[in-house]
Amino acid sequence: MDPLVRYYLHQAGRGHVDNGIGPIYSNPHFIQRGHGIGSILGGLWRSFVRPLLWHGAKTVGSEALAAGRNIITDMTDPDAKFRDVVRRNVRDSAHRVLKRLSGQGRKRKRGKGGKQSSRVKKRKRDIKRDIFS
Repeated sequence: MDPLVRYYLHQAGRGHVDNGIGPIYSNPHFIQRGHGIGSILGGLWRSFVRPLLWHGAKTVGSEALAAGRNIITDMTDPDAKFRDVVRRNVRDSAHRVLKRLSGQGRKRKRGKGGKQSSRVKKRKRDIKRDIFS
């Protein structure tokens, strides 16, 4: 056998060549594409989990700021006890957060002018007519 062919076969790992490494199993290209289960989980993360977390974080943050503002406003009353004011505002904020995150109280957006969008009409095909008929 030609020494260059032997060297190539030895380097490529195909076939047994005098104390070579022998045949190597290689996956066909159709067995696995992408990154395995990471391809599926990555899509779920991008389309479902991350938007929920982002929307939840914005909602909780805005409600926390509103609750703090309400607590400070309520503390201007001289008869108010700090403990009661905090409990009431935190409870109200928690109810608002849960309501917003569950989707209640949100109106569905409609098309222009509050009307449902109409279907697009299909164009009629031009029928070519035979010049001899």
